Amino acid sequence: MFRNWKMWQVAIFSQLFFLSWCFHGSALALQESKGNVFTWRLQSVFPSSSLGYSLATKFCDTVKMRTNGEVQITVFPPGALAKPLETFDLVAVGAVEMAFSAGAYHARKIPVALAESGLPMTFSGELFSAEGPRQAYEFLYEFKGGQAMKILREGYTERKTHLLATGASSAYVFMTRFPAEKLDDFRGKKIRCAGLYCSLIQNIGASPVTLPGAEQYMALQRGTVDGTAYVCYTLDTYNLKEVVKYIVTPPILPCIFVDFYVNLETWTQLPEKTRKIVNDVALECFQWFTDASLRADVETVKGAQEKYGLAITKLSKEDVTRLRQAAIPVWEVAAKKSKRSAEFLELLKEFMKYKGILE
Repeated sequence: MFRNWKMWQVAIFSQLFFLSWCFHGSALALQESKGNVFTWRLQSVFPSSSLGYSLATKFCDTVKMRTNGEVQITVFPPGALAKPLETFDLVAVGAVEMAFSAGAYHARKIPVALAESGLPMTFSGELFSAEGPRQAYEFLYEFKGGQAMKILREGYTERKTHLLATGASSAYVFMTRFPAEKLDDFRGKKIRCAGLYCSLIQNIGASPVTLPGAEQYMALQRGTVDGTAYVCYTLDTYNLKEVVKYIVTPPILPCIFVDFYVNLETWTQLPEKTRKIVNDVALECFQWFTDASLRADVETVKGAQEKYGLAITKLSKEDVTRLRQAAIPVWEVAAKKSKRSAEFLELLKEFMKYKGILE
């Protein structure tokens, strides 16, 4: 009887194995006929009401269309999958596939990302001019065969991520309650700032005050600070148009930078042809975003001028040179973060000399 039972076990196992093999073969055939579908989640550090979030949505929709549904990416607002300062770590370990962010959010993990975010007084260009963004894209993707992006991507690769693309956003400017027609007008003033820009504020004789972006309105309204260094669109998004009276030009930086990055293993799983499509879409969407950011700056500032009497002041050529000299030690702070950061800055200086921005 035991012997017959063993024979039954063998027969049952053989049939199950055969059925499993047939099902597996059918599943593979079905998968091959449909092709692989890669489903990703993209965590944005920028709110759903922002132009940046519109960029992320446009990117996801365009990737799905261009890959014929092979890559399907869903974008999530801040905090939905990860808090802004936790986003990089979750992408690095593959808990989230992709992020839309900025280098400053993860510069402690990737030191060269601090320079990637944008260093003051590097690129040149007047407010509302496309010259600054053009210089930025030329430096990142064209100068010396795109050496700048190569340096940045090496930094991301070390942390198990892939920097898909970096793009130019809104202008970074001084917005003040006081008229600043010359650089010396900043002496003794309290200016809200963050990161490396605090050193720049000190170097022009003002007092840096560190505050979260959302707290600027009340600080400016109450006179706790006399001005802020921030992006133009916050005249609308934070209603700063109600509490600042002047914008000082030229911008401290004609465009700040944001980026898309992906978990490295997730990225390498894509076929080479598909990776090229995703990369091309990212660059195209960033160009759209840059143009849209420029239009938004124009509309925001002009609206504030018409409704709130916002005035634009312009520093002299001599003061712009002084401001750039005050920024050079700030660049060196970023360069000291890592060997790769120093290499990036030397390349940037070479580009600035090539463009006649730096002597």
